[in-house]
Amino acid sequence: MGNSGMIAGAFSSVSGKADKTLDTNGQILYYNSGRQALNIGSANQVLTVSGSNLPSWAAASSGAVELLDYEDFSADAADYTFTPSSALTADNYSEFRIAISGKTDSVNAIPTLIISDSVDNVYFTGETINGSGVRTALTGSDTGIINIASTTTIAAANKNFMAFISMSINTTSNYVSGYIETMNLTNILAERKFFEVETANISKIELNMTSTGKFKADTRFIMTGTKTS
Repeated sequence: MGNSGMIAGAFSSVSGKADKTLDTNGQILYYNSGRQALNIGSANQVLTVSGSNLPSWAAASSGAVELLDYEDFSADAADYTFTPSSALTADNYSEFRIAISGKTDSVNAIPTLIISDSVDNVYFTGETINGSGVRTALTGSDTGIINIASTTTIAAANKNFMAFISMSINTTSNYVSGYIETMNLTNILAERKFFEVETANISKIELNMTSTGKFKADTRFIMTGTKTS
């Protein structure tokens, strides 16, 4: 049987003609008396609806949540770095949130966080909570890094964990202040921590694994920012 019965191309379900094709990366197809293509917007813009009820790109309004970074690890990795195109500041964002879900691959492999290359004037205080509710205090100063979890919370290899980080920039004292809650989902253990890092903006976020450990493949990192303007 030949190809006489085959058709190819971009077709309109109404006319049967190739009345509109997408030919540029990021274009979006929509309908307005026919198929129309909307070109991709600029960085940090959001898709909105104009007064004529047509889609368009515009700057995010105050309170809008912007996806800053998403990474789904395709293979085991000892570290991951997110570097925004320009430093994130309190002028544009009132709050930042990070969600990490994954699994460690070895005993005493502890995920750590470094913000804007800061290795001095890093402080934290918090607690670990074991399955029976027993709490152990955690404190640190001038640590250079923040442990997202401790060996009490992630005490063995191949433990599923989730970490939620909320932080903001204190412009008065030039500190990033935040809160971390990490859960070992395998053994129902938890860790809570408040932290401060002396930096006036967020130019980089680094995740590292201590010892020779790695984040297992399919670990996910998501960072969002709440817009102020």
